Amino acid sequence: MLIHLSDAHCHVSAHELDDFDSAISSADVCLCACFSKDWAGLKNYARGSFKKAFGIHPNLQISPLDDASAVEKRAKKILLPELEEYLISADVLGEIGLDARMKERVPQALQEFLFTAQLKLAHKYSLPVVLHCVNEWGKMLEIMSARAKEIVLNGGSVDSPEGRFLIHGTSCSAEVAMEFARIGGYFSFGIRELLSKKGMHTAEIVPADRLLIESDSTATYSTLEETAIALAKIRGVSAEDICELTYVNFHKFFDR
Repeated sequence: MLIHLSDAHCHVSAHELDDFDSAISSADVCLCACFSKDWAGLKNYARGSFKKAFGIHPNLQISPLDDASAVEKRAKKILLPELEEYLISADVLGEIGLDARMKERVPQALQEFLFTAQLKLAHKYSLPVVLHCVNEWGKMLEIMSARAKEIVLNGGSVDSPEGRFLIHGTSCSAEVAMEFARIGGYFSFGIRELLSKKGMHTAEIVPADRLLIESDSTATYSTLEETAIALAKIRGVSAEDICELTYVNFHKFFDR
């Protein structure tokens, strides 16, 4: 049985919290609530010492017929101020980001507005951020590079809490990942990414001190164990070494 398992990105909806897998209580886990309906449940969840992430996912529950400008106004007036209330007790902000698959429903401009607005909130509350990105790596790198430059110009550091960011479910190329690593990026991989050729190559290349594992679901011990074993094989080390490494990285990223 592996020890020091960690899960950098786990989803549990509000109605699932009471049935959260007790076997995972021995692991270090970040629970993510990225839809407003789940924020209150996560805030009030007090079992164990979990890290808590609150954010607004780019997958807004709107249709192509909705007025994007009206949605943006509602976000400014209601959604973002409500999120800010939860950030006072948060460990991290996320997951937030960009997703090309959703452009028909959630226009690019609206996605970018929500993304950059939340990055400002992360800076305000000195929080690291968890990023979601699908086929928008160029734009994501552009935004995060500008953010890192601004932090440094203002006397800060990309290694500070507000400078750190985690790309969850890392699916970019190894070359792009290395660009993110230079500006404060960490990378978490689930079994899905580790079974793809691109994911395997990226997981092999990224710096060891920026490497984490995740379930991207309701975490279980068996899922995390399978992921740790797969990553160990890719990196050419033991599963025990991967557990220790990702455990240290988990706390380096999430602890403030």
